[in-house]
Amino acid sequence: MASDQERVLRLALDLLDRRPDMVGVVSQAGFDPSPSSPPSTSPVTVPDLPLERFAAAGFATGLTAAIGAWSEAATVRLPDAWTPWIEDQRREVAARQRLFDEVLWRLLTALGDAGVPATPVKGAVLARGPWPGAEARPMADIDLMVPPSARRAARDALEAAGFRMLDQRSWEDTYLAWPGVEPLRRDGESAGHPGKVEIHPGWVERLHNYLVTDEDLVMGRARAGDLAGAPCRLLDPAGSAAQVIGHLSASVVRADVRALQVIDAVVVLRALDDDQRAELAGLWRGLDPRLSAPGLWLVGSVRPADVDPAALDDALGRLGAAARARLAAAGPASVLRQAGRRTGWGWRNAFVATSTERGHMARQFVLPAADDLPGGEHVSSAARHARRVARGVRRLLRR
Repeated sequence: MASDQERVLRLALDLLDRRPDMVGVVSQAGFDPSPSSPPSTSPVTVPDLPLERFAAAGFATGLTAAIGAWSEAATVRLPDAWTPWIEDQRREVAARQRLFDEVLWRLLTALGDAGVPATPVKGAVLARGPWPGAEARPMADIDLMVPPSARRAARDALEAAGFRMLDQRSWEDTYLAWPGVEPLRRDGESAGHPGKVEIHPGWVERLHNYLVTDEDLVMGRARAGDLAGAPCRLLDPAGSAAQVIGHLSASVVRADVRALQVIDAVVVLRALDDDQRAELAGLWRGLDPRLSAPGLWLVGSVRPADVDPAALDDALGRLGAAARARLAAAGPASVLRQAGRRTGWGWRNAFVATSTERGHMARQFVLPAADDLPGGEHVSSAARHARRVARGVRRLLRR
């Protein structure tokens, strides 16, 4: 499955290379036209996958609709057997985007009226900025950053606006954007699947049961702006790129990358001009290297031309020898999301920086929380707990 995902990712990158609108990008979020090489004329490698495997890999990567839209724009012929599925996914993703458009306006208006400074990140910004063919970019949720001191005010404002809280954790509050339509589809990016909103207290990434933050270095760059016709705060292009690469980096450390994140990273990097690239390099030098090096390593593995070798070397140099060795021995497929797979002790231990982080990591490794087990919300709480105990005992005995 991982190899199929990598092949689908490389197909999407080949098609992205041929997008004429990637030569210069203007966005609501502040990206200016940037000099870029002309669209590629190199052959596009279409993987020889039967429909079932393409559909599974396309859903896992989040790239089915984009591949359909970009192949059409580049006049690249895809297998006829894929066509009905791709058309279905393009309709569903576009419909889901329209729902999120409405939610985003309500969300930002409610927070703005309450005086809560909210900064949209990830899909909500990329779909209105540098992402080509934004109607083909799937979204599971809307991500907003608020100052930690405003977390309670944000909660009050959203509940008053009719958003129901689903979950609260130290790194995020999750709300229901809209309920699902039963029976829920499990085979694609469906508009009928529930939409969510995630409110984060600043920029914080959860690795293996411990948190890494930017210490407000990136989020402090947000300035008053407007998105979807509503007031908010927006990161400048360098800050937005740093956040996208940082989020990808956290997913690499967890070996839980959805290939869509790689496309996000390539898109934001290509949208920067020389001055913005220099700003971004300065931000990386101030950030925890775990919020830059793993993501840069992965992008460099699939599109070396999009990564500055000096920036990658600097980030890897600050990452630590154990983590560098693990990445050097890995390949893109090894960090792509796979159901039921959990990383081993050696991989996890390579990325911890303190004894406290190692303690949190060890606890998750030996006795993982029910939500961390394969199966997630589709398994009963009793079954998850039983599996949690059994898995913890097995791991403890092996150690």
